[in-house]
Amino acid sequence: MPRKRYNAEEIIHKLREADVHFSQGRSVKQVSNQLGIAEQTYYRWRKAYGSTDCAGPPVGRGAGLSLFGRCLAVPLVSFSNAVF
Repeated sequence: MPRKRYNAEEIIHKLREADVHFSQGRSVKQVSNQLGIAEQTYYRWRKAYGSTDCAGPPVGRGAGLSLFGRCLAVPLVSFSNAVF
C-alpha cells in the first residue's frame, strides 16, 4: 500500500488536532496513533511548520507572524531552484 502524502493544509489541520489532544493530557505516542502518523512525522511537521497555537510562544521559522489576529503556520521553503 502506498504511503499517504499530506499537503500543507492537511498537516496544519493535524497539528491543530494534536494541540487539542495534548490539552487533554495525552502523550505524543497516543496522539500520533490517533492521527495515524508516526511520532517522528509529528516532530518533523512541528519543526517545519512551527507552533499553530497562538497562546504559546512562537516556535519555528516564521512563527509569530499574524494577520488580522490569526496565527499563521509558515512552512520552511527552499528557494534554491526557484527562478525569479
